[in-house]
Amino acid sequence: MTNAPFQSIAVIGAGTMGSGIAAQIANAGHHVLLLDLGAKDSTSKAPALAALERLLASDPPQLMHKSYVERITPGIIDEDFSKLAGCDWIIEAVVERLDIKKALYQQLHDIISADCIVSSNTSTIPIRL
Repeated sequence: MTNAPFQSIAVIGAGTMGSGIAAQIANAGHHVLLLDLGAKDSTSKAPALAALERLLASDPPQLMHKSYVERITPGIIDEDFSKLAGCDWIIEAVVERLDIKKALYQQLHDIISADCIVSSNTSTIPIRL
């Protein structure tokens, strides 16, 4: 692994914490992929897209400049999971359920490179694959 800055960053989970992490990555000048589930129905927005709207409306603002939202690419985990294969840093911020986290980490293990750093936002649950 080199000491070069991260080239491809993703956050999985677009709730309060995940979207806030994505905002700080954007504030630092990096582009970030923000993944979450798809929309619940045809009248709802996908959570990652709704998260961008929340970031733009936040008071106090989470983005140092509203244009930084363009550095955050929203996605749907089932449709965009393969994009994680090219990431060198992935931050997991999903719901605190062991079954969901364990399944996610197994899926990540199967596609990411050995040099990819995977970190968890809030979990204190030990995960063994």
